Amino acid sequence: EPVATLINLTKLVMFDFHFIRTSCFFGTDNPVLYFVGRLLTCPVACALLLCAWVLQKMLGRHKPFNTVLNQCGVMIFAFFLSITRATLIPFQCVENPNGTSSMMLHPGIICYQSEEHALFAALSVVGVVTQPLAILVLATYVIFTYPSRVAGGKGLRFSTRYRFLLHRFKPSSYYYGLVLLYRNAIIALLPTVLVGVPEVQVPLMGIMLLAVQNLSLQTAPWRTQMANRVDMLLTDLLLVTLLSAGPLLLLDEASSTAVLGWLLCVPILSILLVVLLGFLRLAVKAIRQKREKLYDIFLCHHKAGGGSLSRLMKLVILQHSSARVFLDSDQLQNLDLLFDIIRTSTKNVVVVLTGELLSRSWCAGEIVTAWKNDIHTVPLLCEGFERLSDEAQKQIPSLWTPHQVAQLASYGIQLDDVNLAYSWLQHELTPLQMARFGPVCGREKVVVELMNVCGLSSRRTTSKTAGHVSRPRILILSSYMEAEYLSACEVFQILLQAHLHVECEVVHDFQQIATCKPFAYYLIALLFRGILRDEDFIKLLLYATQTCTSSKRALELVPVVADSNFEVPNVDGYWAL
Repeated sequence: EPVATLINLTKLVMFDFHFIRTSCFFGTDNPVLYFVGRLLTCPVACALLLCAWVLQKMLGRHKPFNTVLNQCGVMIFAFFLSITRATLIPFQCVENPNGTSSMMLHPGIICYQSEEHALFAALSVVGVVTQPLAILVLATYVIFTYPSRVAGGKGLRFSTRYRFLLHRFKPSSYYYGLVLLYRNAIIALLPTVLVGVPEVQVPLMGIMLLAVQNLSLQTAPWRTQMANRVDMLLTDLLLVTLLSAGPLLLLDEASSTAVLGWLLCVPILSILLVVLLGFLRLAVKAIRQKREKLYDIFLCHHKAGGGSLSRLMKLVILQHSSARVFLDSDQLQNLDLLFDIIRTSTKNVVVVLTGELLSRSWCAGEIVTAWKNDIHTVPLLCEGFERLSDEAQKQIPSLWTPHQVAQLASYGIQLDDVNLAYSWLQHELTPLQMARFGPVCGREKVVVELMNVCGLSSRRTTSKTAGHVSRPRILILSSYMEAEYLSACEVFQILLQAHLHVECEVVHDFQQIATCKPFAYYLIALLFRGILRDEDFIKLLLYATQTCTSSKRALELVPVVADSNFEVPNVDGYWAL
């Protein structure tokens, strides 16, 4: 005392309704009836929520079914530990002096020998399968399929249905709800499995709480900083409670000393094991770096003509595989590093052949390095690229400054090497064709084909199938007079969709806008230089911002300046527009 009184006050949270005196209602104090009442607490609560939803619907207050589903989900998530503990009560048995064992809650019932306990066990199995196990299976399915649904543009409806499990946490930590469910399931299971060895229960519970708290401190999974702090504080209080309750345990001194003697070997040996594994990992990493290539694909491209396309290709490759992709535009300041990466750390070089790529000295150096070192190279032929004649090919170095020529020469790249490498690239290698315009699924298929040519396997199909009906909440619009503008929109779509977990769509024409508009709330306009002189963009913009006849709402326009060279027109410019 007084902690015993405080613990008794919390029994209601654990679905312990002894204080209600059910015998006064049913005329008997039947343990089975009492246990059935605990099992039915959660289903009855969900049934009441469903009845309230049906009643509101009958009264004309229509709410989506997902509303009642999420209300029930929030309740289950909050009381999952209590639900699991309640279903496992019949298996929590303690030994008697005569060698038998009795239920801890009902000592008069002999475990595994009496018919009454057999009934308890049968009810418990039904309860476990229909409640905690079913919840864990559903939550596991939701979490493991969620990334693929988001990547495929179907994440919004999925996350709306299961927002009780997903929306409490940051998009990057969408899995944390499943971690909490499994943590609570294990904590509920430990007193049942280890009922005879309390000296083991306390350390294992502490380990479980510490493991999840370390993950929480590392990732800060909750959407608000306050929620992260509250989670940390509650876990700290639970750990303090475990430490304080340890001396109060009634233990057999001889057996507990032997058990704890072996148990304490685990953390001590773990310290030595962690140090050993750390050194071993460093050694293995050093050996692998010598034997394996660091990057699976090196994307050689002209920044102005193919920068956005290359970024799109990298994002698509990462969606389909765990391949490591290097973009040379990320480190243009260090030319020596670029050539060294191709020579020593790259398995495949993909040359994105846009209009001006072959006239760039750095790109020439990358191509020559791949040619000299016999690196597997794949030309990606884009719209707008024209093969150079032999004469035009020889004239390429005349476009470079003396400093650029000298810079290439300092790395062992001569002008004759450039001519030979360009001939090898254009005439000896088999190119892949990349369409710059049209739906993004066409470019995605080319990227998958490129991965196959490079020896990389795709772990999933293309993001959108032929029968997929798009219901985006966000529409993305821009000028498509240049292919790079379209690629920038598609990159923006992938990044925005992954960050917000909301379905987005790049719209190209009036028909696509009309199809998607009833489901959309926002229209993002990516602004590039000269976009306001594109009549097609202006027409699409005006059509998209009109009030939708079916949804009776207008899209909220969000302009995004995607080009540092974009200029807001002056008064004369607006009059001209």
